[in-house]
Amino acid sequence: DPEMLGRIFENLLAEINPETGESARKSTGSYYTPRVIVDYMVDESLYLYLKNKTNIEEEKLRSLISYDLDDDTHTPLTEGEKERIIFAIDELKILDPACGSGAFPMGALQKIVFILQQLDPNGQYWFKAQMKSVSIELRKNLEREHSEKNFNYIRKLGVIRRNIFGVDIQPIATEISRLRCFLTLIVDQRVDDSKENRGIDPLPNLDFKFVTANSLISLPSIEKMGKKIGGIEMFEGMDKINELKDIRDQFFNASNSERIKLEGKFRKIQSEMSKYYNSVKSAGAELTEMLLSWDPFSHKTTGWFDPVWMFGIKGGFDIVIGNPPYG
Repeated sequence: DPEMLGRIFENLLAEINPETGESARKSTGSYYTPRVIVDYMVDESLYLYLKNKTNIEEEKLRSLISYDLDDDTHTPLTEGEKERIIFAIDELKILDPACGSGAFPMGALQKIVFILQQLDPNGQYWFKAQMKSVSIELRKNLEREHSEKNFNYIRKLGVIRRNIFGVDIQPIATEISRLRCFLTLIVDQRVDDSKENRGIDPLPNLDFKFVTANSLISLPSIEKMGKKIGGIEMFEGMDKINELKDIRDQFFNASNSERIKLEGKFRKIQSEMSKYYNSVKSAGAELTEMLLSWDPFSHKTTGWFDPVWMFGIKGGFDIVIGNPPYG
């Protein structure tokens, strides 16, 4: 039961500090959201996103999102509507800015996979959407899994790669969120003793999917040509942006040796871009120091968050979801 990890996360932080009489859980606000609330918030968020993106009537979308399969027969979708929804999901970006043990990202993952199962049982549309933006290595992986009809594995891998992002200030939280992603992929792997590594694919690298950072603090903006600019926007047109994007894309499916090389490339580009910032008078040493402080490959907390710099997302997120502020 994936909720077990959420309970473990809460209990690990439940120890009372004898000096203050408070638990770490209370002082950090680390509470596990009940499943029914997660499901409700995920359903409402996905409904509003799909409604705005596809203009499909409410009854059809509500029936699709509901786990009740009977209502789907009363409000059937056309093939064109199905394809519109699938491509809308492919473009979806979801952020939990205080993800804890990953209850909301996992709730969203499960619901999106369920929707794709109903719309595209043979994975044709989703496979087509995923193949648009993958590395050669991942393309081979997806082609093999698709030919073997391992559609749920492809769906989950695609949703984790394209749609879900999480931030938390506590390293233990991002580690548990990544672990939950690993477990949900493992259950759909197929063992074949006749194949290399028993047919099991290496798990993806999630260093650029769940980051340990303070999502309440952003990078300071700088003045450039009378306009305030923040994050990577200052580097528009520079090759370094594209190099960073390539590293993120390659890193997701990199082997151990490739991963080490990509880490080295990332640090080199990070250093070069930070020096460029430092050469701009209005940026200063403080910004350079902040940029260099982010190490996605370690367990250290970064004191700021920037979606452009950390995730390569410039246009914002379609859904921002998280634990309600209970009194």
